[in-house]
Amino acid sequence: MTWLVVGRVMSWLRHVLAPALLPIAALLVLALAVQTVRLHHAKADLVRAKADLVAIKDAQATATKQWQDAVQHQEAASRMAAAVGETEHGKEVDAARAAGAAYAATHRVCPSAAGRDAGSTPAAPAPGDPGIRESVPDGSVVVSAGDVQACSSTAAYAVALHNWLVDQPNQQ
Repeated sequence: MTWLVVGRVMSWLRHVLAPALLPIAALLVLALAVQTVRLHHAKADLVRAKADLVAIKDAQATATKQWQDAVQHQEAASRMAAAVGETEHGKEVDAARAAGAAYAATHRVCPSAAGRDAGSTPAAPAPGDPGIRESVPDGSVVVSAGDVQACSSTAAYAVALHNWLVDQPNQQ
């Protein structure tokens, strides 16, 4: 008896649903086609995203390498400039010392002990001239008040410039 009921229900469903089966099947095929197209696009988007990620990583690696090369170039240029500056400074110090030695030789108050003759004695001072004090050591040099002021100003400027350079932020 149940088979009879099931058979009648199935017959009725075939009769009622038969005209709708073709449109339902068409909708199912259309839905499957849409999902297939969406899946295909999603896969294509995933492939493009992976390619973009690789390109971004490559660009980052290239930029990092270029930055490192630029830093190394700047450091090498700074080292070279420092070496040139040290060489120039050494030459300037040597020239200044030579000029100072020449000035001292020309402006000695009294000749050094090594340069004096064994029998020579210093001349007596002229009237009104206080002469050379006994406490002045051999090899002393006469320096004017203007020279002392110029040296003081230059030294103060050099110290100020040094302090300014030391206080500058590290520039790279």
